[in-house]
Amino acid sequence: MTFPNVQYLDTSNSIVLSDLLTVFPYLRNVTTTGYLSKNWTADILQVKEHSLMSLSFCHFNLQDKRFDFNELLKVLKAQRPGFWLRISFIGPPGQFESQLPGLKQFLDQHLVRGGIPWTQKTCTHVSIQSETWHVP
Repeated sequence: MTFPNVQYLDTSNSIVLSDLLTVFPYLRNVTTTGYLSKNWTADILQVKEHSLMSLSFCHFNLQDKRFDFNELLKVLKAQRPGFWLRISFIGPPGQFESQLPGLKQFLDQHLVRGGIPWTQKTCTHVSIQSETWHVP
């Protein structure tokens, strides 16, 4: 069973992206504060024909196995122009600052810092907290 009319989903439940993208083939925006599956990057790559253009989630731990920098890069490069991934972190102030430089350095090496206005939809973006990069 699929639900073709659902385009936006906001949830705090645990989600498996491949299931969501299969059941909701025209889903364009997902926002979650829930638990992502361990293989969330593989999940999104598994569904080749999807309409997702915006994925926003709150993450609790950068050192968690659900956050592999190379897999993140694969996901970003595989998306259509205009796709935007927004990641924010939940926790006490400063808790993730010691971990963020590794991610920022990785993104600086593989992407271009700064964004293109979202209305142009000419490239794929990732935003971490208040900083943005785009796929050249």
